[in-house]
Amino acid sequence: MTRRQFFQESAGLLLSASLLRRIGGYTPALNTSSGPQLVIARNGVPGELLNAALEEAGGIGSVVKKGQKVVIKVNMSFNQPPVRAATTNPELVERLVEMCREAGASEVVVIDHTLDNGQMCMDTSEIENAVTRAGGDIKVINSHGDYKTVDIPRGKNLERTELSREVLDADVFINVPIAKVHGSAVISVSMKNLMGIVWNRGEFHSKGLNQCIADLSSLVKPDLIILDAYRILMSNGPRGPGKVKEAGEVIVGVDPVAIDAYACQLLEQNIEDVRYIRAGYDLGLGEMDLDKVQMVYVDVQKTQEGSQVEPDEGAPSDFEPVSSPEEPLFHEEEADEENEVGIPAILLVPAIVVSILIGLRMRRHSKE
Repeated sequence: MTRRQFFQESAGLLLSASLLRRIGGYTPALNTSSGPQLVIARNGVPGELLNAALEEAGGIGSVVKKGQKVVIKVNMSFNQPPVRAATTNPELVERLVEMCREAGASEVVVIDHTLDNGQMCMDTSEIENAVTRAGGDIKVINSHGDYKTVDIPRGKNLERTELSREVLDADVFINVPIAKVHGSAVISVSMKNLMGIVWNRGEFHSKGLNQCIADLSSLVKPDLIILDAYRILMSNGPRGPGKVKEAGEVIVGVDPVAIDAYACQLLEQNIEDVRYIRAGYDLGLGEMDLDKVQMVYVDVQKTQEGSQVEPDEGAPSDFEPVSSPEEPLFHEEEADEENEVGIPAILLVPAIVVSILIGLRMRRHSKE
């Protein structure tokens, strides 16, 4: 082995270790000590709703740091315009990209694995123009080379899959689904939206769609979930056209089970019929009982007028006005060795051992 080969193999080990941070086993930035929490913004346009929800949650700057690469998974899988509610609202996406850039992100990439022609999907959904205006990049991940095979340690039906390299390489991963009904999964929200970051979606259907959705969610844990419920698809999903409901909400959280459970109410579906939610709950991915989830409602118009946040029509009758949570939803983790180097110490140990063994091998060959 030459010196160059030694450094190449060592660098490869370290890169593989760093990629593992992106999937499974890390704590999302949005968290509360009192349990799962959702911030629900109402009474505004998409950009205003996002501003209000994130401000109430503690700010995008607590999730996105200067110099980080942010990858945003939207739903632009179909060649449909925004008014049909089959794709993520472009105004919401534009404001999110702007906020990430304002927080100092070095790169913001918006992705999806489309079912229809990629360029047509980006054009008709109006997401490409929105991302470009906001200073981000957009990529259709429709090539096999865009994926890398990974294991799913907790997977029951899906033990491995080919996952987006963009997601694996991201410092921050944000999932931005739109709420809509789905012919096979009943609803398509946050957990279902992750099927757009895998190469072979067909195996989900052959191995058991609902359990595979939960299995994938046990591996990929977004740093932030933003549910687009401004305009939602109530029938003929996921493609449409169908009945569109002007729900007028944006929901922010990190618990995919809680967010999808909340979406069942918006979409007027029985949660017991959405089997992937139960499968996710059984895997310990979140809370499906909304009575155990803290809801923080924000009225954009009242907030802009400077008055205290009060329960909106449709909010629980026992909801108490909240101007801000007692503790922020976003918690900055204390600096430690893992955060400083970006690689967990436990993964560095085998890499160092292998590097030493390679060095000894080189030394022995040089003597021979």
